[in-house]
Amino acid sequence: MKISLTVQLVIISLTWSLTYAVAYRSVYNIHFRYGGYRSNQPMPMNSQQIKAIVDYHNELRAGEGADNMELMTYNESLARLAENWAAQCVFTHPVKELNELNTGQNIFASTHRNRHPNPRWAIGKWFNEKSDYDYDTLTCAADKPCGHYTQLVWATTRSVGCAYHRCLPLNRTHYTTVAATYFVCYYWPGGNYEGAKPYTKGPACSKCSTGAGWCKDGLCHRQCSGPGEECSCAVICYNCATLDLDTCRCSCADGWRGKYCTLPCKDTSSLCNPGYPNRGWYPHHCNHERYQVHVRKICPAMCELCTEDPDAVANQCPPVHGTVLEEERGREKEMKSQPMPMTSRQIKTIVDYHNELRAGEGADNMELITYNESLARLAEDSAAQCVFTYSTLNEIGQNIYAATHRNRNPNPQSAIRSWFDKKVDYDYDTATCAAGKPCGVYTQIVWATTRSVGCAYHRCKPLHGTHFTEVAATYFVCYYWPGGKFYEGAKPYTKGPACSKCSTGAGWCTDGLCNRQCSGPGENCSCAAICYNCASVDLDTCRCSCADGWRGKYCTLPCNDTSVWCNPGYPKRGWYPYHCHDERYQVHVQNICPAMCELCTEDPDAVPGQCPPVNGIVLEEDRKKRLKEKQKKEKQSDLRPRFSRPET
Repeated sequence: MKISLTVQLVIISLTWSLTYAVAYRSVYNIHFRYGGYRSNQPMPMNSQQIKAIVDYHNELRAGEGADNMELMTYNESLARLAENWAAQCVFTHPVKELNELNTGQNIFASTHRNRHPNPRWAIGKWFNEKSDYDYDTLTCAADKPCGHYTQLVWATTRSVGCAYHRCLPLNRTHYTTVAATYFVCYYWPGGNYEGAKPYTKGPACSKCSTGAGWCKDGLCHRQCSGPGEECSCAVICYNCATLDLDTCRCSCADGWRGKYCTLPCKDTSSLCNPGYPNRGWYPHHCNHERYQVHVRKICPAMCELCTEDPDAVANQCPPVHGTVLEEERGREKEMKSQPMPMTSRQIKTIVDYHNELRAGEGADNMELITYNESLARLAEDSAAQCVFTYSTLNEIGQNIYAATHRNRNPNPQSAIRSWFDKKVDYDYDTATCAAGKPCGVYTQIVWATTRSVGCAYHRCKPLHGTHFTEVAATYFVCYYWPGGKFYEGAKPYTKGPACSKCSTGAGWCTDGLCNRQCSGPGENCSCAAICYNCASVDLDTCRCSCADGWRGKYCTLPCNDTSVWCNPGYPKRGWYPYHCHDERYQVHVQNICPAMCELCTEDPDAVPGQCPPVNGIVLEEDRKKRLKEKQKKEKQSDLRPRFSRPET
């Protein structure tokens, strides 16, 4: 019988399809059912899995209604222990190792084929053992394991580290012919102590083991050092105790002791101070290395750890709840005072307006001001006190201002302008303020050597030291470094061409202000130094090179020794060349004996004013002009027609 061509093609197509399907299924089984070409291989954790482990642990722990449950964090050392154990591919607990390291362990196995399985599946399985655990009797149901659940919710455990491993076979399981995903978690400190409950029931974070009831999402957060967005105080203090909301700890009243003031302040043993020569515990044992832990526990009154009160009666006062006090303090702050964070626009206004006012003073040594976050934090702390007074900080200046602005983002220009307007009360020649008129806020703004500023706003009600007692005031504080207005008798700046006498000796200038951040010529760095007495200017460093007979940053000081003590001749007492490099004396000696120290070259014929001053601005303009002409000539030469000589 002849088969048509069409039928033959159909048969061939079906044969090839079947062959391909069988081959694909074989490869699929090798890679996914048996874990790839290797039977055992690690499965590295990614950041998403680690986050899921920590978040799900904390979510489940927070839901147990415990008063001492710790917040769980991830620990890489525990993760490495988990990796090492999972790589053994043995489904059991290493009891001896766990006891030695004071760690706990949970294990789980399945045939997940996902390369990045979700840890919530295994953790959920452990937590489901809760249905087989009796909290009151501390026992599991008959033939039902529940240790995974108790370890997961053990209150004092605060670190976890986990690992996945692909195992074929996974020993001590029924996964002998199929690859298993082995999941191991280590915990520290370990739990599951016989006869102990995993946690105690009560209001969240009210009995944290540290004694400080800092709380985050219903879990004790021992990393908190003070109140904050993730640190709320939830401790409960008893028996007329007081609560410090800044430390979240209880201060016990007379007659009580303990973290939460629930224990009577009395010695619990007849051996406490029985009277000499009777044997027992005496006050000197309270600080003895071998005995102090035991003695302080049974003899707290003798060790003066608390104050006895024979009339103390339990529950005379209602408990003090940290959450309630924190809410009350929050409402008081909202009503009375609150910080007003600075915006980037306000910060830019502060810097730009300071520099604008400083540049207009006609000073030759005025520094460019920049913003400093450390000074801003100092200003925040000062403003938060809501006391209108000046702080006394070494080498730091301060200006303060108050008004009843209702704007949430007030313009700093109004405050800065009010300080600058005190210029009318200042006499530059005598360096004094008009009688009864304060002008230090003006001199601080224009103090030449000041180069950093940091400011802060705070809403205060009341603002102490002002008439703003019944109305909220906007308190504005600025700190300056180095400070200036505290130097009595000193002028805030010296008058002259802008940037011609910068304190660094390099006359780099930005908008008429000395810019010490410049390291060479640029768009915002022009050289404005002026050098005297036949000196030359290096336009790449903007510094003066003095001629013989002169010294100083701008070559204005004669190069001669100004003291008879300079090299008087041995054995006379005085300063000699070796003193120029002695750490104890060099600053003083180099100042009065520059010629002896060879800091300059003497020239007895040097006369001031022999040469006109050399102005960096003029030289820089000349250099730019020459460069421009050179570029123009090169451009013209490139445009000329060029003729090649014919070959011969």
